[in-house]
This record gives sequence, C-alpha cells and structure tokens, in this order.
Amino acid sequence: MKAAVIDRFGQAKNFRIAELPNPTPSACQYLLKVHASSINPVDWKIRNGMFRFLLWPKFPYVLGFDVCGEVVAAGVSAHRFKVGDWVFGMTPFMRAGAYAQYALADEKALALKPLSATPSEAAALPIAGLTALQGLRDRGRLKGGQDVLIIGAAGGVGHFAVQVAKVLGANVTAVCSQKNIEWVLTLGAQRAIDYQTTDIFADHRQFDLVFDTVAAHSFGCCKAILKKKGIYISTVPNVSSVFSQVTLPFYSLRRAKVLWLCRANDLDELAALMNAGKLKPHIQQTFKLEQIQLAHELSEQHHVKGKLVIAS
Repeated sequence: MKAAVIDRFGQAKNFRIAELPNPTPSACQYLLKVHASSINPVDWKIRNGMFRFLLWPKFPYVLGFDVCGEVVAAGVSAHRFKVGDWVFGMTPFMRAGAYAQYALADEKALALKPLSATPSEAAALPIAGLTALQGLRDRGRLKGGQDVLIIGAAGGVGHFAVQVAKVLGANVTAVCSQKNIEWVLTLGAQRAIDYQTTDIFADHRQFDLVFDTVAAHSFGCCKAILKKKGIYISTVPNVSSVFSQVTLPFYSLRRAKVLWLCRANDLDELAALMNAGKLKPHIQQTFKLEQIQLAHELSEQHHVKGKLVIAS
C-alpha cells in the first residue's frame, strides 16, 4: 500500500511516500480502505517529536488518527460491522496510521458513516468533534441557558464547539478573528469577539464555562470572567492547568479542567447530529496524500478555518 511516512522526528519536509505491506487486523480490529483522513494539531506535534517519550514509534512511522473508509477485513472477534460497510472514527493512539491507503481501527473506535456526510466530512469529524462534544457536555456540564465563551471558535474543535453548544441550548460567545465573525454567528453564536482588536477580559462579562480550544489563555487569566461555580477547560494540558485542576477544589468553587484525548463512544451521537442537520464540518482545503507536507505546514500556521482533509 502507499503511505506517507516519516523516518525521524522533525519538520514536515521529512515526509516521504513509501510502499508498505497492508496491516493485519487483530481480534477486535477492522482493516479499512481509507478514503479520507484529516489533520489535527496532535499529528504535527507527534511529527515534531513532542510526544517522543510517550509513543516511542517504530520508524518508518505512519501518522494520522481521523479516518473514514470502507471495511475490507475484520478480526475474528470484530462483529459490529461487516465487509463493505462505510465507517468513520479513529485509529489507535499508539499506532496511528491513517495517512495511508489502508489502516487499522479498533471496533470501539468506529461508527457507521453519517448518511448525509461525504467521506471527507466524516473524516473531519472524529477527534475535533468528540473533543467539542465531550468537552462541553461531560467536562463542562453545559446546560441550556448557560453562558459559554469559546476561544478559537473558527478552528477545528472550535467550529464544532459552537454548533454543539447551540444544540445544548447555551448562550454562545465566540472568540475569533474579524474575518470569521460573520461565519461563527451563522454556526450558532449569539455574540462574536475579534481577539485582534478587543480584550475579551475588558467588559467583565462572566461565563458558566470558558472553553479554550487553542490554549490561548491560562486558567489564571480566565478566572476573573468565570462565574462563582464556573468551569475552565483547555484542550492542551500544561503545568498551570493541571496544578489548578488539583488544587482549586480546596479553596474555590471555580474549576479548571484539562481535556485529554477523548474516548470514541460518542461517534454515533455525532453522526446523528450530522444526519439531523445540526452539525456540519467545514473543510478549508482538501489535499492528496502526496501533498501531506503542504497540509502540515498550513496546519502549523494556526489559522485554519475548520479542518484540513487528506482524500483519495
């Protein structure tokens, strides 16, 4: 099979296209013919070597977690899907492998592709969509009528978070650049702030939940705009947020929560929301597998509107 591989950690120029053997599914896995994958910041952070002491990958290494494709083989204990089914989900975190013509995925990390979705749209959904859904609903306990501030509202996680918050009935204030303000309002935000010209802390408005999808502000910065029992969530853990999560319960009703890699058992709910027309991925640009270097370089500029997709 054809795959985009790296032989060492470093810049996006380290990618090369190689011929590799097709992977073999274990007992509870499926082998998928990949029709689309998408870029997440965790992909190029792994490529840069940020998680080298956690993953210890074997080179040549195939990156990529989000996947949409067709089931072509199943492990002996995998019974949820049959050969020929179109599914979407995530490849295993310790192995990755979606930047290829064929990839493996665990049975528990897949769902049937939404009927209303193209393969590219379905591939854009898993990591960012699950992060938005579980961040707001589970970690943030967001309820109808509550006020939520979504920082990075035009990005991969952010544009899903605005839509999910609308589904949950919250009052959404979105933070993005001026060029994306009208767009995030169409997604369901009631108010939008241009972070380039406006200090989001200046008007002293307070929120039940601050969801920082780009780790732009620490809990310490956001504490003043949280209500008495407000919750701060960041998608990127750091020493400050972890310390706040551990120590705050002893002296404050406010909470800081770190959002780790999300589990995949809410894929069916994301598919249902998409089929109902309540969730729509925005794809800024689609690349061929041979253009993976360009896709990573664009993602690393931190100004992607929605998602970048790799499609066959």
